[in-house]
Amino acid sequence: MRTRSHALGRKSRTDRLVAAALAATAMLLAPTVTQGQETQPEQAAQFAEREPVRVTVRNFNWSDIAVYAVTRGTRFRLGTVVTGTAQEFVLPSHLNAEIFPIQFYADPIGGARGVITELLTLNAGDEIEWHVQNHLALSGTVVGG
Repeated sequence: MRTRSHALGRKSRTDRLVAAALAATAMLLAPTVTQGQETQPEQAAQFAEREPVRVTVRNFNWSDIAVYAVTRGTRFRLGTVVTGTAQEFVLPSHLNAEIFPIQFYADPIGGARGVITELLTLNAGDEIEWHVQNHLALSGTVVGG
């Protein structure tokens, strides 16, 4: 009879203890979840107020180049720099280089392979100047703020 009454909807002592433990855990975790949700708009506002990072690319290569920002294994296209010219790019705010190091990649259009900078950790308002040389291995960056 005991198993039959349990099957009809009565809860055993173990079921009640498990339910009580889950309820207590939920009550303990609820304030931390709420606090995390409250700080997200504040963090977004902090990132929006920061000065952007500017990247100036001077192309001394014979080919036009496509320029990418590379972070956490993902490339983000910044634009194209025509042969013999310079182009300034503003780094998008979602590519926050203060948290994750960033690299820049130049891909000569129609060329075999490109060149990538060393890992850079940047601060808000930094200005990077990258000279892409005709011999790509001689390319170099300067970071200033």
